[in-house]
Amino acid sequence: MFKKILIPIIILSVLVALVSTVVKSCGPKANTNRNYMLVEIGNFKYKLFDYYKQPRHYGGGGKNWNSAESLCSWMNCSYPYKTNNGTYHFVIDGDDLSIIGTGNVIGKDGSTNVRVTVKINGESKSIITTINN
Repeated sequence: MFKKILIPIIILSVLVALVSTVVKSCGPKANTNRNYMLVEIGNFKYKLFDYYKQPRHYGGGGKNWNSAESLCSWMNCSYPYKTNNGTYHFVIDGDDLSIIGTGNVIGKDGSTNVRVTVKINGESKSIITTINN
């Protein structure tokens, strides 16, 4: 009788430990991926500001973002910009440039990849960072 009760309790304990380990391991990976993406965006946003303010006759944007391809050409990369941590797309709206990064790890919602959006304004140099997942 005691064995009939003990075996299900042991199996249940093992399952709970396994599930809690899986849940704990998902969080740090997403945070690490998100942080690396923010560092990468931080590194190349200054190159993008240089592109924006550089006159056109020097290869810059002449106070214009122009196109995603021209931004990547300035940064010596292909579009979309891909790294080990994620893929970055550029969305241009006047003086605003949104850098949308999609990570390689499932985010905190458990179903979609980590996503970070950084919106920079070339004229005012304002930066707005949004963690989407």
